[in-house]
Amino acid sequence: SKMADDRSYSAFFAEIRERESSDRYNFSSKAGYIGAYQFAEITMKNLGYYEGDGTGKQDWIGDFTGKDGVTSKTKLLTTPALQDKVFDKMLQLYWGYANQKNYHMPEHIGEIIDGLEITPSLIVAGSHLLGIGKMRDWLDGVRELTSGQKTYFTGLSGYELPFVEGSGSDTDEDDTITITLGGSNYLGDPMAAFIFDGKEIGRATITADYEKGEAQTFTFK
Repeated sequence: SKMADDRSYSAFFAEIRERESSDRYNFSSKAGYIGAYQFAEITMKNLGYYEGDGTGKQDWIGDFTGKDGVTSKTKLLTTPALQDKVFDKMLQLYWGYANQKNYHMPEHIGEIIDGLEITPSLIVAGSHLLGIGKMRDWLDGVRELTSGQKTYFTGLSGYELPFVEGSGSDTDEDDTITITLGGSNYLGDPMAAFIFDGKEIGRATITADYEKGEAQTFTFK
């Protein structure tokens, strides 16, 4: 079973696959979107994988460019690793757009909108679902989400994106938390407990005297 608090990039991919295709790499929707992540012609064209075909429908009647070995729709649908690679590049494309001045999405990071915390992973997931312009409009407060869109967004905040510094909300194994304290010890040395994310991670006696300008530093790994 997936760990509920796994906020890795691969866990993020799995969440998107679940929402888009019930985790089926060989899936094509009735509307013509393809694969586990439900790729659209226009995005595939923007990324240099698809030549385009001028019909305006998701009919994929044009040619694939062969970039990264994506030579045909069939090749893409039958090669999960290729879909993952394309989706990684797609998310980077969305993030690039998000940072352009006319989209200005990172300005909203840390806000709570419709009960959803805005983080880089939510920004790219929303851009994938809604399209970049509609995602901006929702963040700017001029567009409402449907209940289905809100359901899709729920749970997609705080995932790690390797191309965005500090995007994962989870602490890494090697993070250290340092607390500096001083006490007034006329009643004996005070005891301090250090609690992080609801778990006690350490306890220490404070011998430094605040009145003398002393302080102690505790580091727990």
